[in-house]
Amino acid sequence: MLTDFRLLATGQTLSWIGNGFQTVALAVAVVQAGGGADDLGLVMACAVTAMLAGTLFGGVWADRLQPQRVMVCSDVIRLLAAAGIAVMFATGGYHVALLAALAAASSAAGSFFSPAMAALKPLLVPAER
Repeated sequence: MLTDFRLLATGQTLSWIGNGFQTVALAVAVVQAGGGADDLGLVMACAVTAMLAGTLFGGVWADRLQPQRVMVCSDVIRLLAAAGIAVMFATGGYHVALLAALAAASSAAGSFFSPAMAALKPLLVPAER
């Protein structure tokens, strides 16, 4: 039980750090690639819109499936989206539409993670504790 909690706490810490840096890294990368406020605004608007749309369904899926699976799938999708963004900038192929789509995919996957996390907590710690 304690090992499960340690794994969850470590994973969450790394995830929160990554999420915090992703927004800043996107802004810096867009500006360094020659994009402006319009490009960054479009990317962030797509991300927020996808997060809001995904939130409508995230709770339903967290209740119907095992929360662990939803969380892992969410993190894998976010990892792939972040890797796609990194590859795009590393190869010098800056495309606003692709960046907006990858940011939206990452945000939508993240919106499934939070309800699954809330559903997992009662399963992780016994009610008497």
